[in-house]
Amino acid sequence: MKVKKKQTREERLEKKRQAEKLRYQRIKNDPVKNAQLKEKEKQQYKKKKEKGQIKTIKDMSEREQRAIRKIWREKTKKHRDRVKLQITRNNPITPPASDNEDQPPLPENNIALAAKR
Repeated sequence: MKVKKKQTREERLEKKRQAEKLRYQRIKNDPVKNAQLKEKEKQQYKKKKEKGQIKTIKDMSEREQRAIRKIWREKTKKHRDRVKLQITRNNPITPPASDNEDQPPLPENNIALAAKR
């Protein structure tokens, strides 16, 4: 008989996170379930907004608005930087490979001539 090893708290949480990821992935792949999930999230948001747990930007004071908008700007900047970094990693800037290796490279002023060839 096999003895089960006692899982640590971190291992259980990691297993639970993976299961949740798979569950959400299955839901997002099914258009009907995805629509139901979005509708459920909308209802939860509306309920929290009515209770006052969520404040909209128009309901905040000027000071709160400035603070929130500052956070938004920082998060947006981070997101843009991440996207730029990902694009540069996926598309390195290199010259295109030439088909004819035996021809010497053309000087820059002869590029128009090369286009005619």
